[in-house]
Parts: sequence; C-alpha cells; structure tokens
Amino acid sequence: MNTHIDVRSSFDYSDTLLRHIERRVAAVLRPHAAQVADIALRLLDANGPRGGANDKVVRISVGLKPWGRVVASAASSDIYRSVDRASGRLRSALHHHRSRLKSRQGKARGRPGRDAD
Repeated sequence: MNTHIDVRSSFDYSDTLLRHIERRVAAVLRPHAAQVADIALRLLDANGPRGGANDKVVRISVGLKPWGRVVASAASSDIYRSVDRASGRLRSALHHHRSRLKSRQGKARGRPGRDAD
C-alpha cells in the first residue's frame, strides 16, 4: 500500500498529528485492507496565517483495486477535528460504495439469461 501525505499550510505538522492521522485512517481502512491500493492525504490551511473558521481542510483519497477511488474531505477550525470528520466521512463513503457494488452484483446474478423462458 502506497501512502502519500501532502501538507500545504502554515500550521504545525507534528509527529503527534501524523500518529493521529495514521490511527484514524488505519481504523477506517482495516476492513478494506485487501482492496486498498494507495492512500493520498492533503492537509491545507485555506486562509493561511490569517486564520478563520473552517480553514483547516483534510482530504483523504483512497484507491481501491477493483473499485476505483473514494474521496472524503472535511473542514474545521481544528486540524484534529478535520481529520476525525474526514475519516468518518471516508468510512461512510466506503460503506456506501461497497453496498452499491454488492447490490449490483446481486442484480447481475439474479437476472435471467436470454435462454431462460
């Protein structure tokens, strides 16, 4: 699994933040570990040193081997809260994507062929 973290900001990118990100994302991706091809995270401070509400943005993009790519993002005034929200949205997006694929597979299997009468 290939992981890339892109930080474009003026906030303090520390080891504590990195461990927090790793814990949250690993917990979300654990059930899908066999399908994960790559992970790309982007952390950015939208307003830079001026600050402001909801200016810490986290975007998590996960490439899944047979399924494509799932992306989730969140913005908050606190980078840790943004990581938590983005990982929660990623969990929901993965669950939704997986259930859509299962329903498609079920419909394809249940569909009678042209030979059946």
